[in-house]
Amino acid sequence: MNSRVFWAGAVLAALGFFGLLWKVVALEAPLLPSDTAELWQVEISVAIRGDGEPGGVRLKLPNSRQGQRIFAEHFQGDGLEVETRRRKAAREAVWAGPIEGFHRLAYRFRARRVDERFELPLGIPDPATHERGPRETSDVDLVDATFAELGLPRDDFPGRVRSLYAFVAHEVRLSPTGTDDPVLALRQREANAAGKEALLADLLEHAGAWARVVQGLELVEGRPRPRVWTEVWTGDGWFPMSVTQDFFGDPPPRLLALSSARGPLVEATGGVVSMAHSFRALQVPLTEGEIAALALPSHPGWASLSLYRLPVSTQSALRLLLLLPLGALAIALLRNVVGLPGYGTFMPMLIALALRGTGLA
Repeated sequence: MNSRVFWAGAVLAALGFFGLLWKVVALEAPLLPSDTAELWQVEISVAIRGDGEPGGVRLKLPNSRQGQRIFAEHFQGDGLEVETRRRKAAREAVWAGPIEGFHRLAYRFRARRVDERFELPLGIPDPATHERGPRETSDVDLVDATFAELGLPRDDFPGRVRSLYAFVAHEVRLSPTGTDDPVLALRQREANAAGKEALLADLLEHAGAWARVVQGLELVEGRPRPRVWTEVWTGDGWFPMSVTQDFFGDPPPRLLALSSARGPLVEATGGVVSMAHSFRALQVPLTEGEIAALALPSHPGWASLSLYRLPVSTQSALRLLLLLPLGALAIALLRNVVGLPGYGTFMPMLIALALRGTGLA
């Protein structure tokens, strides 16, 4: 075999392998259809009743972020105008108009959970990469006394986080009727789930970290369960933990974040007399178009060059065409390495068709 042909083939094979590795590792493209199996259809339904006066409903919307992808969003207004707004990193949907009688609003989306590894940095993370919100606790003397009691290490960031986590988890009693105010929670050493997570986030803020409370869902078929947990900024991302769900950096596999902004998830304004909201979730299979949407790179520049932007029918034809070189390679190996006689010009096409129908194995 000509050495130039050999080295040219080796270089092309190496480029193809590293291109595939880059797509899977850097762009997080699914390698197999089974990689996209954890897909959920989620609905947030809001029922309101009005007296005919102008009013509105605000709903905080989830984002694609660490551990999850959000797509295929759909809004139902039931006669009310709906628009989406963005405030820095947060999004919200706003339904507005005269509210006469009963209206049912809905926000549906699909969510995919992605396995992520979370680690605390050894040094104190630089807070300049994220906006800091106001602290909740105003009793600085009580916080200082608590820190002195705990003996927090000065330069050990993971140690400080773990100490505060252990303090709130074991020294503040969880009570369904407890307060959700972090000041009262620290004084009374008793709080509900939201109060314990708010206290942990507030103590982390006073200790020099950036922290926030996340509202979300534990996805189960039918009625998903509302959950809250805490996240602390590491410099490269958010590290999740929960003193009410007993995890530290290893969240449950079906935990879906809805909002990290302060305030309730759903708010009514104006002529809304009464309001109630509920959640529903259903695990659903992926369609070919949704697999293509998930495989699309998140960076706009790479996404504009991706073949996954093409219609699904065009992608199917391209898959067959891209398998032809693999069929030709199989024929070349059989003829030149194994020594079998030739199988004709159309054998690469037949092998490509067989691979599309039966799989590589």
